[in-house]
Amino acid sequence: MALGLYKVASAGVDVELQIETSRGAPGRTPALASRPAEPIRRGEAWYAGDLHVHTYHSDGNESAAAVARAAREAGLDFIAITDHNNTTHQLEPLAAPGLLVIGGEEVTTPGGHANVWGLRGWRSEIDFRVPPGPGSIEPLVTAATARGALFSINHPVLECGGCAWEHEIPAGIASMEVWNGPSAQPAAVAWWERLLREGRRITAVGASDWHRAPAVLGRASVRVRADELSAPAILAAIRAGRVVVMADARTPPPVLTVRAGAATAAVGDTLRVRPGDALEVEVTATDPAFTGARAHLVGDGEAAGDAPLSPAAPARFRRTATANGTLRAEVRASDGSLIALTNPVYVATEDRAPARSSNRLK
Repeated sequence: MALGLYKVASAGVDVELQIETSRGAPGRTPALASRPAEPIRRGEAWYAGDLHVHTYHSDGNESAAAVARAAREAGLDFIAITDHNNTTHQLEPLAAPGLLVIGGEEVTTPGGHANVWGLRGWRSEIDFRVPPGPGSIEPLVTAATARGALFSINHPVLECGGCAWEHEIPAGIASMEVWNGPSAQPAAVAWWERLLREGRRITAVGASDWHRAPAVLGRASVRVRADELSAPAILAAIRAGRVVVMADARTPPPVLTVRAGAATAAVGDTLRVRPGDALEVEVTATDPAFTGARAHLVGDGEAAGDAPLSPAAPARFRRTATANGTLRAEVRASDGSLIALTNPVYVATEDRAPARSSNRLK
C-alpha cells in the first residue's frame, strides 16, 4: 500500500490505518466522469493554458470543477490538473464549456517534482517512490511516454524540501518549467539554456503552480501554437517547442520570426541555412500590453541585442549564420519586468541537426 508520503522527517510519522472487510462481491471500479468531445475548438491558433494546477485531491483548496470554472473565467483555453501523486480528479464532473482539461499528475519524488500530462484512466498515476541516483528516474519517464504522455521537470531550482531537481535528465524528458508562479527563475532558464547548447530539444514552459487564492491562475502560463484545442494537439505542440511563456493568462504572445532568404521559421522550427547566410530576426507584438516594451534577442544563451518593441513597430535584428545554434526572444516591460519568453528557433547549417557548440551565431 502506498500512502503518498514522498518525504518523511527524521523523527518519523505516526500513521493509523482503519481497514474494513466484507464477504460480499468486490466493489465496482469507480467510473471516470465524462469529458467534452475533442477537439474543443478547431483550427490552428495560439491557445492559452496553465500546465500546473492543484485541487483538493492533493494540497489545493478547491475542487476540480471550481478550478475549471475559474480557469475559464481567467481567459484560459486549457489547464492541466496535476495533483501530487494521484489522478483522482478524473472522477469529478466538470462544467466549464470551452475549456480543455488535460489529465495529469505532479510526480513528487524525494529528488524533485515533475508533471506528467496526458494521463487518462483509473489508477493511471505514475509511481513516485524513487530516490535520486543513476538511472532511477528513467523508468518513470519511460512509463509516461509509453502512455503517450509528456514528462516535464517542475521548478528545478526551487528552494524547498525535495522541490529542486536532483535526478538525471534522460532523453525522454520533454520540457522544463523555467517560470513558476509570478516570477521566472533565472537559474532554471540558465540550466535550460545549457541543455540546449548540448543539443537537447527541451521545451521551456511556465505555469502558476496554483493551489489557492490569492495566487492567480495563469500567472504564469503558456501560449501553445497547436492545430486544434485537443489534448493530443496541445501535447504534440509542446513536444515540438511551439510554446511562448507568458506572465499572464490573456495577453497574446509576441511572434518571433527568423528568415534566411525565402526560408522562414517560427518558435520550435528548424531553419536550415548555409554558413554566412544573413538571418533577419523579427519580433512582433500588436497588443497594447507591449507599449513601451523592449525585445531582447538571445543567441545560444547569450545576449545578442535588444530593441524597442511596440504595437506599431516590431523589433528587428540582423545576424549571420556561422554554425548550428538557437535564437529566442525575451520581452520586458518598461519597468524591466518579464512579459514573455519564447522557445527558440533552431538554426542548422549544412543540413545538420543542432549540436553542441559555442559562439555559433554572430
